[in-house]
Amino acid sequence: MSGRMVLFAKAPRAGRVKTRIAARLGDDFAVALARACLLDSWAPLGDLGDALLAWDGDAADVPFSAPIIPQGEGDLGARLERVLRHALSTAPWAIAIGSDSPGLPRHLLISAIDALSTHEAVIGPADDGGFYLLGLREVPARAFDQVPWSTDRACAATATALRARGLRVAELPRWFDVDVVEDLDRLRDAIRARRVAAPNVARVLGVQP
Repeated sequence: MSGRMVLFAKAPRAGRVKTRIAARLGDDFAVALARACLLDSWAPLGDLGDALLAWDGDAADVPFSAPIIPQGEGDLGARLERVLRHALSTAPWAIAIGSDSPGLPRHLLISAIDALSTHEAVIGPADDGGFYLLGLREVPARAFDQVPWSTDRACAATATALRARGLRVAELPRWFDVDVVEDLDRLRDAIRARRVAAPNVARVLGVQP
């Protein structure tokens, strides 16, 4: 039985996505970037496991065909627990990523899958203190209740909470999210150097790999 690759994403609508980038570069650019990030984040998942889209928004806004589960209410911890528990009801492991790291290197995804053969959990720390990936073989009840989301302590607190519940947690190499305008230069450089494969994002940014 294969595992589940789960993409957490919001509908690419003005005022809901890339708001810090929109404040400087405008809503049209931010929405186009968010849509491109969504497409490039989804593209590789089907080769790695049964892909599932955890969606926040109207299903009519999904720009591709995909099995969808609504994220539901609550903070990120409540939504992660709900969606990952659903995914694990039909799979031995589930890995969640967001659409803020388009073109996430395949070797990191493969490393996460490999880690779940020897650990109950795997986490990918992001440079801003959050995480770009979370994989689980089981979901402890209320494991994320005390995590300070949207802070530079979110990743460390998540790993600590899982270990406190008896799970062995593997950590991946650090990577970066695209949240602010300054992140775009790093993303452009990664695309040009072919460290990131994100053709839709490349078009929005005007970059030739």
